[in-house]
Amino acid sequence: MLQGSMALRGIASVLFAAMMVAAAHPAAAANPVVQPPFDDLYTLVELGKVPGVHEPYGALNFGLGTANQILIGGFTGAESGTLYVADLTRDVTGTISGFAGPASVLADAYAIAGGVAYGPDDVLFYTRVTNEIGEIRYDSAATDTVVSLAPVSPWRPGGLAFVPPGFGAAGQLKLLTFAYGDWWSLDLEPDGTGTYDIADATPGPSLPGNPEGFTYVPAGSAGFPNPSVVVCEFANSYGVGKITAYDVDQNSNPILATRREIVTGLDVPYGIATDPLTGDLLFTGYLGTTFVLRTAPVPTTTTVPPTTTTIPTTTTTATSTTAPTTSSSAPPTTTSSSITTSTTSSTVTTTTLPSGCAPGPSFASIACRVE
Repeated sequence: MLQGSMALRGIASVLFAAMMVAAAHPAAAANPVVQPPFDDLYTLVELGKVPGVHEPYGALNFGLGTANQILIGGFTGAESGTLYVADLTRDVTGTISGFAGPASVLADAYAIAGGVAYGPDDVLFYTRVTNEIGEIRYDSAATDTVVSLAPVSPWRPGGLAFVPPGFGAAGQLKLLTFAYGDWWSLDLEPDGTGTYDIADATPGPSLPGNPEGFTYVPAGSAGFPNPSVVVCEFANSYGVGKITAYDVDQNSNPILATRREIVTGLDVPYGIATDPLTGDLLFTGYLGTTFVLRTAPVPTTTTVPPTTTTIPTTTTTATSTTAPTTSSSAPPTTTSSSITTSTTSSTVTTTTLPSGCAPGPSFASIACRVE
């Protein structure tokens, strides 16, 4: 495994979430707008809070082999970071319409950031604002392995995803950093304990907008003639966050020249996932809300009770030509007038902050601590 000392700038996570919540008074109201040509294809609907999930919201993905259950990060960026499981409801069009009852805790996820995804052997990988990846075995309720990303980049990660079947380099782990949007392709190898080490890392392009979560969208989806990746641009400011898209190359890396804006005017979008049933985009807002970008018209009828829908899964094989050592430990609202609103019933070390960081809950002080 690639290893090295952990970057101090990435360990100020214990205060990160608390400061962001304290700063949750936008200077300018968010005004989300779906941009052309996507505005003719999609409707943005705010689903609101997920019952039982503690703010701030973060990483997002669908459950293993199901389209009616999501994984969502709560207490994002904090020592008490948690991964939750929430059941979904769908309306008569089959589109996600809300959440069925309160979410339940899946696992502790210290300092969880914007990425969560199942990988080889159904191990759950998630990014941490402490410049690490956490790994949870399928039968665990706590983080089993922590892998430092310091040898890969000094900048803490935002999102991660495994390339889905049908794309080039299917099964490879991709990762984005928050500060400079550095894109990385990571090769994994088993560590002998049921989890994985990082064996090699290949840099890619740098994406703008302080990116967090991202998701792949197959060619042929509405508005996506080519295989693509869709990114949450946090933007480090309220009311200017974006959802953007890029075509990808033969290795499923984004092509910078193809960047286009899907939604603008968001308050700090964070985690995102592609609905395996409809191809719609489901994403979180850091301040504690969720959205769906849907292709079907919004019906006036009530939602359909959730049903069990199984999605086929594939096995990812991780290989490498190197044999690094393992560093593994497991330490312990806004609203918008331009969108449709849908309501539902519903051994860590404390570090000192870098010198020179301004006090108070501002984006500048947060950026100083995190970057």
